[in-house]
Amino acid sequence: MKKNFIKRLCLGTAQFGLDYGIANKRGKIPKDEVFKILEYAANAGIDMLDTACLYGDSERLIGEFIRETDKSFKIVSKTPHFYRDVGKVRDSSSETLKRLGQSSIYGYLVHNFEDIRLPGISLWSGMESLKEAGMTKKIGASLSLMEELKYLIDSEIGIDIIQVPYNILDQRFKDHFLYLKERGIEIHARSVFLQGLFFERKNRIGRDLNEAMGYLDKVDRISKEYNIPQNALCLCFAMLNDSIDKVVIGVDSLKQLKDNIDSLDYLDDVRKIYGELESDSFRLDDEEIVCPVNWKKRLKAGVIIQARMGATRLPGKVLLKILDKTILEHVLERVKRSESIDDVIVATTTKDEDKEIVSLMEKKGVKVFRGSEEDVLDRFYQAAKAYDIRHIVRITADSPLIDPWIIDAVVNRYFNSGADYCSNVWERTYPDGQDVEVFSFNTLKRAWENARLQSEREHVTPYVMNNKDDFEVFHFKQDKNLSEKRWSLDRHEDFEFMKAVLEALYPKKPDFHMEDIIRFLELNPDVEEINKGYLVNEGYLKSLKEDKIVDIKRGEES
Repeated sequence: MKKNFIKRLCLGTAQFGLDYGIANKRGKIPKDEVFKILEYAANAGIDMLDTACLYGDSERLIGEFIRETDKSFKIVSKTPHFYRDVGKVRDSSSETLKRLGQSSIYGYLVHNFEDIRLPGISLWSGMESLKEAGMTKKIGASLSLMEELKYLIDSEIGIDIIQVPYNILDQRFKDHFLYLKERGIEIHARSVFLQGLFFERKNRIGRDLNEAMGYLDKVDRISKEYNIPQNALCLCFAMLNDSIDKVVIGVDSLKQLKDNIDSLDYLDDVRKIYGELESDSFRLDDEEIVCPVNWKKRLKAGVIIQARMGATRLPGKVLLKILDKTILEHVLERVKRSESIDDVIVATTTKDEDKEIVSLMEKKGVKVFRGSEEDVLDRFYQAAKAYDIRHIVRITADSPLIDPWIIDAVVNRYFNSGADYCSNVWERTYPDGQDVEVFSFNTLKRAWENARLQSEREHVTPYVMNNKDDFEVFHFKQDKNLSEKRWSLDRHEDFEFMKAVLEALYPKKPDFHMEDIIRFLELNPDVEEINKGYLVNEGYLKSLKEDKIVDIKRGEES
C-alpha cells in the first residue's frame, strides 16, 4: 500500500535553485546533493517533479540529471510572470524545454494568476497552443487565493491541472475538490507543511505570524497525544484525501526526503484521527495567515540609511555628485530597487550642517529622522521606534554601488533563518560597500539598552557580535571571497573610483549589479587601482583602538 502512496508524491524542486521556505536555514541545495535526491526519489517510486523557470537553476539541474542518468520523470513546470501574448508564452515554454532537455513535458501551469486576467490577447489561448503543439500534455494554473478559483469557475476556462495549497490549517479549497474532480481536473496539493511553518521555532512564529500560534499548538498536542511526528501528521493528512492526485513536497536535504517517505508508515495512525484533523477547530481560513503569498506584507523590512555631512576623511561626501545625482540619491535609488523593502528612512543628526540632507530628502519625499551624531545606536533605535519598523535593514550612505539583489538575499535569509541578526559584514566575503545588516526591533532594543562601549554606540551592531551567545546570528556568505575589494566612499580616491564605475555602467544599465561591476573592473583594471591599498572598515578599527566605556545620553524610550 505504501508504494501506491509514494506514486502520488510529486517532488517540489524550488529548493534546488532558491533559498526557499520559512524554515529553511540551509539555503539552496548543492548540485551533488540535488542529484542524490533525484536518484533516491526515482528509485523510491516518485515519478513526477514540480519546477518553474522562476526557481533559479532548478530546471537546468533537472535537465542535467536526466541527461547524465537513465532516470526519467513526468515534469510539471510553470510560466514566468507578465507574459501576455501567445508568442512570448511559446518562447518561455521553449526555453523551459531547452533547459530540461525535453521535447515535451507533462504539465505547464500559469504561475502568476494575474497573468490570466491580463487584457488583450489571451494568455490562455497561448497555453492551449502549447498543448496543441505537443509541447505539454496538460495545462493549468497554480492558485493561492479562493477568488482565483472562483474566477476560473466563472470564466469556464478549460484547465487540466490545478495546483492549490492544502494542509491541516489551510483547507480552504477542499470544499471544491468534488466539483473539480467531476470535471476531470487533476488536483495537485502543495504547501502541505505550510513552507515549514509547522516545524518552525515558536518565538520565530510569534514574531511574524502570531495569529497562527493557537492552531499550531493544537497540531503539537495531537502529534504528542498520538505519538505521530509532525511531518508524518502533515503529509499523511494530505495523502489521505482521495480527491488529491499528487501531493507536492519540497525537501532541504536527502535525509529530509528519506524521512518524509518513511513518514508514510504512519498512514493508518493518521487515518484513525483524520476526521478530527478535518474539523473546523483546525481550519484557519484567514488568507493573510495561511497564504505564503501574503506573508510578504508581514515579512518586509524597513531600511534605515545613516547619513551625515561631518565625515572626518571626506566631509560632505554624501552630497557629492556623480551624473547629476548626489551619492545619497544613488544609494536611495539602488535601495528602492530591492523587492523586500517596505520603507526607507534616512537617519541624520541634529547638527545644523545636516539640514542640507533633510532639505534634499524632503524634496525627494523620503522620510527623515534626526538624532544623536555620536550615539548612532540611539539614532537608529529612535528612528525605528518613531516609524514603527519591526525588521530593520542597516545601510550606510557611503554605499552608492550597493546591489539590491544582495539586499534581497540577506533580507530573505534573515526571515527564512529566523535569526535575530543576519548580515554579510562580520564574516566578509562580499566587497566593502555591499554591506547589509538585518535585525529585529527587539534585537536593536536589547543593544540600545545594554551597549556601553563607545564602539558599540557609534557603529550600531557591534554589541550583537560582542554578545553572540545571547543572539541567534546568521552570517551570509558567498563561495568566492571578494572581501578585499573596496567599493565604499571614505576618501577622495574612493569618490574617483565610484565616479568611473557609475559613469561607465549607469547610463547603459541603471539597475546594474555586482557582477556587472566585477566584469567592468576585469576589463578596466586601472580603475580598481584608484583606491587600492586602504583598509576596509577604517572607522570601526579606529573606534576599537580608542574604545572606552561611555556615559549614555540617549533619547527617551517612551
